[in-house]
Amino acid sequence: MDLSARGRPMKRVVTTLLVAVIVLAGGTVGARAAEIQQGTYAYGTHQRQVLDAYWHAASTPQAGLILVHGGAWNGGGRGGGWAETARWYADQKLAVFSIDHRFNTDVVWPGPRDDVLAAIRWIKAEAARFDLDPDKLVIMGSQAGGQLATAAGTYGAGGSTVRGVIGLSAIASPYRSWGGAPHDTSPALRRKIRDNAVILARCHPVESDQPCWSRWADTVTKSRASADDAPMYLLTAEHDPYVSAGHADDLAAALQAAGVSVTTETVAGSQSGGHLLTDVTKPKTLAWIRARTSSPPPAEKPVGDPPSPVRKHPATIPDVDAPVRRLFPRPVATVETTHAYGEHPRQQLDAYYQSGPEPRPALIVVHGGHWYEGDKQDWAGTSRWFAGQGYAVFSVDYRLNTDAPWPAQRDDLDSAIAWIRQNAAAFNIDPGRIVMLGSSAGGHLATMAGTHGKGSDLVRGVVALSPVADPGLGYAAGQAAGATAAQVKLRDNATLLARCSPAPDSASCSGQWSDAAARSHAGEGDSPMYLVHSQQDFVPPAHSTQLCSALTQVRVSCTAETTAGSYHGGALFQVPGLRDRVLGWLRAHD
Repeated sequence: MDLSARGRPMKRVVTTLLVAVIVLAGGTVGARAAEIQQGTYAYGTHQRQVLDAYWHAASTPQAGLILVHGGAWNGGGRGGGWAETARWYADQKLAVFSIDHRFNTDVVWPGPRDDVLAAIRWIKAEAARFDLDPDKLVIMGSQAGGQLATAAGTYGAGGSTVRGVIGLSAIASPYRSWGGAPHDTSPALRRKIRDNAVILARCHPVESDQPCWSRWADTVTKSRASADDAPMYLLTAEHDPYVSAGHADDLAAALQAAGVSVTTETVAGSQSGGHLLTDVTKPKTLAWIRARTSSPPPAEKPVGDPPSPVRKHPATIPDVDAPVRRLFPRPVATVETTHAYGEHPRQQLDAYYQSGPEPRPALIVVHGGHWYEGDKQDWAGTSRWFAGQGYAVFSVDYRLNTDAPWPAQRDDLDSAIAWIRQNAAAFNIDPGRIVMLGSSAGGHLATMAGTHGKGSDLVRGVVALSPVADPGLGYAAGQAAGATAAQVKLRDNATLLARCSPAPDSASCSGQWSDAAARSHAGEGDSPMYLVHSQQDFVPPAHSTQLCSALTQVRVSCTAETTAGSYHGGALFQVPGLRDRVLGWLRAHD
């Protein structure tokens, strides 16, 4: 998504606090006094913690410029047009460093900011190698790279980290981008930025989820604005199609209120990011860099406290599985034990069973929670009740979408099933009589177990309550006009599950979303299914009717039932008679 640093001449330039006539120091473009030196260096151990350096030998230490590419935190690179830009600034007697950083698919926030700060520390430590004055550094970033650059300039005493920050269409507030492209009518690239902000923060922003809310707040540059921040020059276009002017306006206002010098410029046209650097604007940025690096460095100050959330947001969606815990009282004489089926802390299951002489069927219960939250204990009451009906019940945890992207969750369920089969004798179960019950996101995983490969080889039947059988449908509903808060939360967590924004031009991303849809795997020999929704369920019945249609076409039994009301997930057991119908269906198929 990042744009090349080459742009077209602008028809009109509106400037604030800039000098229009500039004398370039150290020669002219294209007339190099000496051959430019260039090298590639690692500033960390990750493959993307790398930078390219461009500089001319100098008799006295020279000022430096750090370039941070854009790409919605999950694309772009230090080469291409940015290499050309780096050489231009190096020819003006600056030591220039074009850096890569870990993507949002590599690490959660603040990982990318940590990389930029680590690169700055490395550059300062190696300053002599590049004839660089380590106290005279300016950082420039484009779009998502602009967010990282402005974050470096406001983190702690940002003015002691760098002398100045230049933001080219800087996404100064990922939260603003999240709220600025809510519907499918929004431009595709704005939706991509929005979705990648969710992946960057690893969560859907709600105030009641304090770790999540604080992380989102920390991505917003203005939340750290203070008097010791670095001065900034924020360049935007009048009709930027990707990054609204509000990003620069809000940041400038916060910095100016703290007493920090801010230069803003809005140019005509619809250029964005690196395209803002033209024959007109590049000399102005150079003059600004010269002005910022000519004075003595500011005194260093300690890093400030973490920020408070910058905006209010509606409360999180209620615990939809809470009614389940009230519906199923504890039966007597149930053995309850916890076991690990893998090495990850969430690869555990709770077993519930009653003693008896005959091998019994097994029921695997999979909790919901948008793949983001929830726990096997949420279904303890349900598990005890089914144990009282003659099942050995295994309530399973799995890695969440914050722990690993798809298909890790499906892999975990497959591993749990394999563990149960291998340990069948310990629980006196018949390994050929395993059925499954899943709710919401857990219903999605249950339907995947029933369709992945030859599903009936894993489980003999699947009951799913409000299954998100196709996360792509959940994404589409969450970006439709009028989407509810619950649907938006589902959209964001489906994005986090896939670790990409669905786009037809990305084969790998499209394949990820397709692989997460149970109906994509429907085939002969899959497990029979009983799928239930309510009429006003925020996960609509279409998830199940489409899956049933695909299964019946390959001669697999599938029943999709729709009840009255707005019950979701485990709350569907409040529907009169449903619990008994589910039990009857399971007994018929185990």
